[in-house]
Amino acid sequence: MIQLLDEIVVAPDSLPALRALLHERYLPDARVRNMRLAGEWVSPPVTVAGEPHTLWLAWQLPDIGTWWAMRQQASVAPAVEALWKDVDAICLRRARHVQIPASNAPATVVEASSHA
Repeated sequence: MIQLLDEIVVAPDSLPALRALLHERYLPDARVRNMRLAGEWVSPPVTVAGEPHTLWLAWQLPDIGTWWAMRQQASVAPAVEALWKDVDAICLRRARHVQIPASNAPATVVEASSHA
């Protein structure tokens, strides 16, 4: 299994708009690309004056082949590119972390440019 962990930092007052954008425009197509939303969290658990929130989205894909297919499909989908531009207009920063179970830690070395 492959897990994607999206980390999206946003001002607290922008969090509802960000969540709506993702649920309305990203989630339906993500399902088509075999991505399953496994969890959605916000940190910190309280709003602190002047501090942003982080929205964490955990996605699961069955295997590495599905991950590569998802990336290929998303790279040629104008709607996905437009969505991330709209997310970038709302958020302060974002990152996607790609993870596998520690028990499956990779033993093969891959050149950095071949997986960017």
